[in-house]
Amino acid sequence: MLLTVVMLLCSVAVSAQDFEMDGIYYNITSEKTVEVTYCYYEKKYNGSVIIPSKVNFIGKSYTVTKIGQMAFRGCNELTSVTIPGTVTEIDDYAFDFCTSLKNIVIPEGVTTIGRGAFVGCKDLENVIFPNSLKMIKFDGAMIEHAFNNTKWFSNQPNGVVYAGNVLYAYKGTIPINTSVEIKIGTVSIAEYAFHVVGYDCGDNIVKITIPESVTIIGQGAFYNCSALTSIYLMGTTPPFVDSDNFTNSNYINTTVYVPKGSFATYQAADVWKTFGIFQEYEITGIGDVNVSNVAIEVTAGGITLSAAEGKRVAVYSASGALVEKIDSYAGEEIALEKGVYIVRIGNAAIKVKL
Repeated sequence: MLLTVVMLLCSVAVSAQDFEMDGIYYNITSEKTVEVTYCYYEKKYNGSVIIPSKVNFIGKSYTVTKIGQMAFRGCNELTSVTIPGTVTEIDDYAFDFCTSLKNIVIPEGVTTIGRGAFVGCKDLENVIFPNSLKMIKFDGAMIEHAFNNTKWFSNQPNGVVYAGNVLYAYKGTIPINTSVEIKIGTVSIAEYAFHVVGYDCGDNIVKITIPESVTIIGQGAFYNCSALTSIYLMGTTPPFVDSDNFTNSNYINTTVYVPKGSFATYQAADVWKTFGIFQEYEITGIGDVNVSNVAIEVTAGGITLSAAEGKRVAVYSASGALVEKIDSYAGEEIALEKGVYIVRIGNAAIKVKL
């Protein structure tokens, strides 16, 4: 039996759903799946809600795979919600203006957070994002990101803000002549990520470096970044780019830097092929490479660092997965197999091929 502490006063006379079970309302979305939906008119979910992974209706079992559009909109007395791991999408405005919601765990399996999904949840301070998250959408009509007007976003420092492995947005004013280096392990760039409310990135961002781990660049992520002169891509496979990126004359003089041997691949890829200036750079093996006075030496079994004692060291695979982390390096050999790695020493990073 589902344990739900919830006061539901939904009318049975007027229905906005296919069925109700244990105080939660559902729409059938396929032969085997349902989404959580809303009550009707001014009747709302209250208290704590625990959503099950499966429900039975008329002798048939359905898997809950989605929190539907506006499902919990304006439920200002909703204090907590538990989302099952079967859910893959939180749809547009699903929790907007749930003003009493303070914490939420978005479970592994969720890949998409919809437009305005948590806008106006003013007390929402703690959000746990899953590694499965691939995209956060943008409300173009209201010009709002999904977590605007939440404590979670307010508590983030100015600059690039990440939601788990997604580059979510830029907070604050973007300084003139800004270079953005997206952190390794980021899997996507959210829709209109650099569209700061009130203005575009305009003349402010001049260079951006995109790691190999990024596979998706959302709609309008670099909308109207007219000063962007350089894009450095670390992957040989072009990230998928929505057609609403890089489509006007603002980018005619932008140089796209790609790894040696990948020029033809980028020239054949949608959107990337619209750029007129490409330059390849070479990923080479290293004997000695200096990074902020730290020397990296290739050994038979991996690499060693000199002048790095006491520094924090992290090694990532070419796909962005963490391979090794050392809080205080003490001169030891870091064992690595043949391949391409990113070695981060303090705030500096270098790409290494073994």
